[in-house]
Amino acid sequence: MGGAMAGEMGGAMAGEMGGAMAGEMGGAMAGDDRLVVIETASGTFTIELFDDDAPNHASNLRNLADTGYYNGTLFHRIISGFMIQGGDDNTKEGNPSTWGQGGEAYGPNDNIDAEFNDIMHVPGIVSMARSASPDSAGSQFFIVHGDATFLDGQYTAFGRIVTEESRDALEAIATLETTAGDQPVDTDAARVLGAYTVARSEAGELLELGEPERTGDDGATDEEAEDADPSLITPADLEDGVYRNARLGISFAPPAGWSVQELPTPKPGPEVPDLVVVGPEDDGLPPVISLDVQFAADRTLEEYIEHRNSFRAVAIESGELEIEGAEGAEINGREALAQDARGTFVSQGAEREIAFREIVTESEGKFYALTFMSEADEFEGNMGLFEGTLGTFMVPADAQGEDAGEDMAREAGAERGGGCLIATAAHGTEMAAEVQALREIRDSVLLSTGAGSAFMSAFNGVYYSFSPAVADWERESPELRAAVRALLAPMLASLSIMSAAEPGSELGVAALGSLVIALNAGLYVAAPAALAWRLGRR
Repeated sequence: MGGAMAGEMGGAMAGEMGGAMAGEMGGAMAGDDRLVVIETASGTFTIELFDDDAPNHASNLRNLADTGYYNGTLFHRIISGFMIQGGDDNTKEGNPSTWGQGGEAYGPNDNIDAEFNDIMHVPGIVSMARSASPDSAGSQFFIVHGDATFLDGQYTAFGRIVTEESRDALEAIATLETTAGDQPVDTDAARVLGAYTVARSEAGELLELGEPERTGDDGATDEEAEDADPSLITPADLEDGVYRNARLGISFAPPAGWSVQELPTPKPGPEVPDLVVVGPEDDGLPPVISLDVQFAADRTLEEYIEHRNSFRAVAIESGELEIEGAEGAEINGREALAQDARGTFVSQGAEREIAFREIVTESEGKFYALTFMSEADEFEGNMGLFEGTLGTFMVPADAQGEDAGEDMAREAGAERGGGCLIATAAHGTEMAAEVQALREIRDSVLLSTGAGSAFMSAFNGVYYSFSPAVADWERESPELRAAVRALLAPMLASLSIMSAAEPGSELGVAALGSLVIALNAGLYVAAPAALAWRLGRR
């Protein structure tokens, strides 16, 4: 369910949530085989369009090009190895903070309905940008620079570049210097000088590319695909019930039983969250918490919330979404702004009333937006779970060093019950530093090998079958906690032997791991058994 929810609901609060229905674009003209040419200072793109797969998108690009809509626009979002995005008329002039928010389709409707297909997002493919709502495409498009197949079936691929010069232009723009927000520093090099259509016979020398690559059906079930998804973190995968993300520099304790879905990077759009936390599904939609991390770019919290609401403009104007004004709030003691919203949307074939709360804070030049979404009749009942997660949310500036941040999140997670009996015993003592050092050995040495990963997987399966119960008992009894610490001390000392193994060395990890297992078997099994035997002989 986590993977499906990431696509359907992960960007719900940040997107237009339904948007305006696009209506018909009139389709491509019968037999229309015109190519679109886009000239820039960095080279010229010649684009072949897939009318059979996405007729409305193909017609839209041709019409916008011929009317001069794209003239003067920028490729305003550049991520080398992913894609370059352009087509927003806001980029012709004005504030860069508005880039990516503009652009309408050609004709009477502002948006185009999705025409998802099986064309793969490989380098050179032209695909349509959109918000979280599938039917929200307008004028913005992107050209794939690297492997972006994680977008397959979720964005409308409708063309490809078909000349060697186009490939050179793609490489030139994709490697331009960019700001922290992926905008080009040299805007002249990324600017469209002119766009128009030409007949295929007049387009010059075209590459012989054949049919576009398409996805195949491997026969996997939804459950099998989800099990194989490394970005889905289930409750059993969370150490001490705390989720940590080194890339984002955050940690938090999700509600018990909820799964974390990490979304693809780079993100396909600025309105798409970095991850979603999905609750258990009942009869309706499961509750969801999403996290979006963005560079502040000299904006205030109020300006950033206004920016986020711009992606919801269609839903707000249509009356589908109603947002209350922002008010002061806190995220784990850090100042924040919160806004509530309610809306009626169609999901899973039924009209549903959805309620939201979004809280945004800022730290070290980044905004962190946490959004909670639930069916309206369950919203208040689930709010306590969201507030509990907010109370554990850590950003880099909250931690006095890595250990402090992890310990604070772990302590907050421990209040909810369960977790790791070792961390619970060590928390707040000198042993905590030793436990943290062993975590680093695990991550850098054990998990760098197949043998180590297999061992940890098997170990965690057994360990977490009893660890949460023991951890709860430790919290209730300081005496038991002290006894567990004393019992664990020799084992933790022996585990430090693993630091001698070279990362990635299967032989070294296997040899030293066997030694550690033998030492602990002798210490915790053989020695007590021998002592019991001797006492029994007396």
